[in-house]
Amino acid sequence: MKIEHDTIFRRKGVAVSWAASYLLILLIPILGGFVSSSYTSHVIRQEIQNANQLILSNLQDQIDELMEDEKSALSFLYANSQLSAFTAIEEGDPYFHYEAQELMELLSAYQVSNPGLDILIYYPKRDYVLSPRTANFSRYAYNGKFFYLNDPPSYEEWMKKLSAQYHNEFLIAPDLSILYEGNCLIFATTARYNLAEPVNIFITVPLSRIAGLTDHLSEEYLLLSDENGETAAVFSADGELQRQSWPAEEGFPMISVTAASGQSRWQFTVSTPETAFWRQARQTAMLSVACQVVSLLLGIFLAMLLLRRNYRPVSRIVEMLGGKKRGQNEFEQFHQAYQLLSDENHTIRSTLEEQNRLLLESYLLSLLKGRRPHVSESDADNFFELNLRGNRFGLAAIQLVLNGDPQKDESAFRLLHAVFSGQVQPARFYKTEDGPFLYYLFPLEEDAAAWKRGCLAALHRTRTICGEHGLPFQAVVSCAEEPHTLYLDTMEALEYASIVGAGGIMDSGEIKEYEEHFRVEAEERRREFTEAVHRGDAAAAQELLEAFYSLYCRQNLPFSVVRLQMTGVMNLLVEIFYPLAEENSQRLNLLTRVERLMSDTNEASFWQELRQLTACVCHAVRRQNQLEVADLSQQVQAYIRQHYAEDSLNISSIAAALSRSPKYLSRLFKEETGQGILDYIGCVRVEKAKKILDQRSVSCEELAGMVGFTNSRTLRRVFLKITGMTPGRYSHNLSDQEKDGPDGEDGE
Repeated sequence: MKIEHDTIFRRKGVAVSWAASYLLILLIPILGGFVSSSYTSHVIRQEIQNANQLILSNLQDQIDELMEDEKSALSFLYANSQLSAFTAIEEGDPYFHYEAQELMELLSAYQVSNPGLDILIYYPKRDYVLSPRTANFSRYAYNGKFFYLNDPPSYEEWMKKLSAQYHNEFLIAPDLSILYEGNCLIFATTARYNLAEPVNIFITVPLSRIAGLTDHLSEEYLLLSDENGETAAVFSADGELQRQSWPAEEGFPMISVTAASGQSRWQFTVSTPETAFWRQARQTAMLSVACQVVSLLLGIFLAMLLLRRNYRPVSRIVEMLGGKKRGQNEFEQFHQAYQLLSDENHTIRSTLEEQNRLLLESYLLSLLKGRRPHVSESDADNFFELNLRGNRFGLAAIQLVLNGDPQKDESAFRLLHAVFSGQVQPARFYKTEDGPFLYYLFPLEEDAAAWKRGCLAALHRTRTICGEHGLPFQAVVSCAEEPHTLYLDTMEALEYASIVGAGGIMDSGEIKEYEEHFRVEAEERRREFTEAVHRGDAAAAQELLEAFYSLYCRQNLPFSVVRLQMTGVMNLLVEIFYPLAEENSQRLNLLTRVERLMSDTNEASFWQELRQLTACVCHAVRRQNQLEVADLSQQVQAYIRQHYAEDSLNISSIAAALSRSPKYLSRLFKEETGQGILDYIGCVRVEKAKKILDQRSVSCEELAGMVGFTNSRTLRRVFLKITGMTPGRYSHNLSDQEKDGPDGEDGE
């Protein structure tokens, strides 16, 4: 009976503990509800401010756009010359009213292209008003605007506003626009730039356009404050309000957001009465209380259900384990069962981890070498817990020098891996092996340059530690989007290191940049060498061969690699010389020399023979160029003698006809004849003009057209320069010679 009483007591104690825990858990959200109510009020206020901020941002942009339109109209007036031209005309000038009408039509045309804008220009000295609809003196303009109004301003008040001094300022007024009635947003300025007298310019936008922007407001108000901080206008969803109609004037608290205009020193404010805030807060509070009550009732029901269903879970577990053993409590029995299960799990896990490691290394090696993996990408992600898609990768490839002893090599691999993996922690990586290579693949979640610096530093530290144990190695790091690209980069870098005799720790990116720089410099030298050979400049071509030699010496490349690199130069010499050779024996001799160069193993004789071969080809090119220059000069002379009478004859037309560049053609003709092309054209034309004058008498204008000059003035200038006399004087001398006899007397 005592044992049964203790069991019942323990059951009651457990039930009471569970019930107290459940009630405590239920009280936490209730207490949180009271805290959240105050926070809800703050959030609602903040949300109203955020909403006001969004509304204000939209309204600010649209009102600033209206202000910008007004400023653009002022820029249009400044840029138009009619405004300053009209101020320069005196009032009694007969063109005064004509110019006023022209300026009024200009303003009307601008208003048509910019609807919603009105422009009023007032000339204080002549008391004259201009707008798109009127051009008259101020008294007549006043009568025309305020004649039909019930309570118009006095003429003196109106003139006081018109003639005041303004400095590019915005204001709200009802009577500074001829077109619009009521309050308007006005951009006013007193213009003096390039004007004979000061002019007041008023550019108006009706406030109804701003009121139209507030149609979407619900309980918010829009306030416009001028540069002095005074409230200039108030708007609601119903349009423009009187100041006394704004709730803030009646003492209501407001939630407001203010922003400065981007086009003026005005400020825009959107305000919401706090009455709307409290209405929303009460609704939210009632909803929160209702949710808490429902949660409390549902929690009590679920707590009772849990107490009823899970009151004795321990006894059920003991029954599943075979019942309680004598002299052993339930927790000891749980511990023994868990220990047995843990030992079995550890053995299975160790076996699976080893198999998983081997499979993972095989899969990674397939990715690196570009082979099709034995499992799909999705299966690999699930099985190996990988996520290699869409990442940028880094690869550290380490090549270890093996000594042929499998046990020592295995120990070396383990030591190297242990040291390196300890140096790169806590970076995440995947390892695989292939012969003497260790590959570490890093999915990069940081900057690639930062990873590369850290990995290079870890490799240097690893090399220092492994060097103390007699484990030499060389390594390459690389970054790319695809694992196979990384593998190719590192293999190329290690191959490059074996060719040039480099070793140690390398960055494939730096090697690529170094090789790219070397390639660019070699291409530049090859281009310059090609140009020199095409010119036939043997000295320049041989200097470039020396530059090639210096370039390859700086790379410390073996002579066999250098000879292979120079194959392109030798092919170029063959291509240039082959069409120039007159006999096949010359071509055969060249090919024999090139073949001997390709197999030459002596570096000094190779460069000496290449220089001689280059000089031979340049000599043949130079001889061919000289023949082409002489032939081209004769073609130019023949073309000029055939087309001298065309007034469009010039260097460009001759070059186009002969398919040469003007600069090249002019230089070759000068070198061959010692005379410029234009000078030769002048000589041919003067020669033809003299022949015409020898046969008959013609006017200078007619003669100029016959020999290709555009006018007689050019003919006289060129004729005088070449013959020392004008065409008229030359013709007069011919007439005198015809009159004189053989003895110098006048002929009959």
